[in-house]
Amino acid sequence: MINTAAGLLVPFHRASIGEDEVLAVSEVLRSGWLTMGARTEEFERQFAKYVGAQHAVALSSCTAALHLALEAMGIGPGDEVLLPTTTFTATAASVIYLGGRPALVRRPGDNESSIRIACARIGKVSAELAGG
Repeated sequence: MINTAAGLLVPFHRASIGEDEVLAVSEVLRSGWLTMGARTEEFERQFAKYVGAQHAVALSSCTAALHLALEAMGIGPGDEVLLPTTTFTATAASVIYLGGRPALVRRPGDNESSIRIACARIGKVSAELAGG
């Protein structure tokens, strides 16, 4: 539960865990493979098939996934990466870790000039990627 300024209790998340999930976790614990075991490999295969990819890689966290995705995109020192203002710390931290500069952009309606600036930046990057 999260306490709000008004003193209200707001549930953050209610996990839906049934007997099937408990049994699946027990099987993994008994297998001795908490990571990178048969269940992970099966999940990667099924996920790749579901999204129409040849391969998929399961990671331990969204932070690890953001880091890997940014690195795969070639983000590095001096690169500016546009991020939404409503996000988690890990989003910007992953950019900074690779030497990039996070640029927070507000959503449409918050501030129209920030959207124009973001579009101009995206246009500049697109032109650079196209060799212009």
